[in-house]
Amino acid sequence: MTESQFLTAIYAFNYFGPARVKLLLSYFKKAKIIWKCSKEELTEIGLPEEKVFAFDVFRKNFDIEKYFKRLSDLKIGVVTVLDKDYPRSLKGLDGAPSVLYYKGTLNSLEANSVAIVGSRQMTSYGREVTERFSGELASFGVTIISGLARGVDTFAHRACLAAGGRTVAVLGNGLDSIYPPENVGLAQAIIKAKGLSSVSIRWAILPFPKILPQGIELSRVYPLPLLLSKVLKKAALSLQRLMRLNKGKRCLRFPVKLHLLFRKHRYFY
Repeated sequence: MTESQFLTAIYAFNYFGPARVKLLLSYFKKAKIIWKCSKEELTEIGLPEEKVFAFDVFRKNFDIEKYFKRLSDLKIGVVTVLDKDYPRSLKGLDGAPSVLYYKGTLNSLEANSVAIVGSRQMTSYGREVTERFSGELASFGVTIISGLARGVDTFAHRACLAAGGRTVAVLGNGLDSIYPPENVGLAQAIIKAKGLSSVSIRWAILPFPKILPQGIELSRVYPLPLLLSKVLKKAALSLQRLMRLNKGKRCLRFPVKLHLLFRKHRYFY
């Protein structure tokens, strides 16, 4: 096994997120050493005994060859912070995932990008501004990043593709299944347009409604401007959290009457 494979195996254990993996690597220096160290060594550095026991059981049952064959069969790529192909824009950022799973063209993450996120239960106004901004930005060569969810995300991706642009879908679930199911065709269209149909920090996680919206989660670690399309009041808590997470990043929310300008001006600069 290579160092990247050892790191991928470690990261497959759900308890080891970016922060813990970074700490483990700083202490043990090598992913191979982390994988092979004793339970006593892991306990000594402060990991809870029950988690150490769970990790020990996990690694004894983990078949790396079967794991990577499964990824290959599903056409899922994997890249780690140890690899030269890992996105430069993510390296060194706090909270950046140690391992990325993806389908499509990975260098889409290196392009000039804007994230567009919003409500799943969008209004007609939300659809109008989402399609206008996504289409206009895509026509100028800006990559549109969103979450492939229902509502704003779906229309942001579609408008980008309609303008001949490139788009990236960041999923909160794993890549072994596309959610929502009605967007399977959209995900395939993104790949055909040489975009990144899906990128995730895990490859086999079921969709879970309490997961922070995908585009918002990406914006926490990714240095790109973020546009918030029309949102419902019940999303206020997530938006407040978003503002706290996006320190130092440009975060813009569409004004209520922006659509009135659309009738007067064709382009925005």
